[in-house]
Amino acid sequence: MSAASATSPGEYRALLVVDHLPAGCIAVPVRDEFCAPHIRPGEFAVVDPTDREPVHGELFLGAWMGRLGPDGRERRWLAQTRMGEHDILGRGRVHLWSIYSLGGLRGQETIDALHVGSWSGFAWSSGPYDDGVLEEMLLGRVVGVILRLPAAALGATGAAP
Repeated sequence: MSAASATSPGEYRALLVVDHLPAGCIAVPVRDEFCAPHIRPGEFAVVDPTDREPVHGELFLGAWMGRLGPDGRERRWLAQTRMGEHDILGRGRVHLWSIYSLGGLRGQETIDALHVGSWSGFAWSSGPYDDGVLEEMLLGRVVGVILRLPAAALGATGAAP
């Protein structure tokens, strides 16, 4: 398990905007706000399927193990991986991985919005996961974004997250 830290919690690394799909990568269409502000609906996440080692603070494409959507396809997600210390009953304090969407309000913004009753954001998280579990779920690291994918490249897209 890697504990490398690319960013601090609440900080996000800028993604490279590219105009073509790099060799070996797949383009995943984004249909929701869960990756905002990095990737917005209508854009494509550029995913390197050879880079599957979790890194704290990075975006990854992953799949829920054994879960299929209503269309019978593998259920995929784009989320940030985070390493955190957890106090697990009987195990003491251990470092484990979790995943989080980027969408929704965070930190003081959330507290302020809840106070005035104007919060409409939504975010999701899952975990913590024991060693090896998250690694099996990761399909590749998000290495960039394509704002508009040329029609000729549509065959290289992955299934929607």
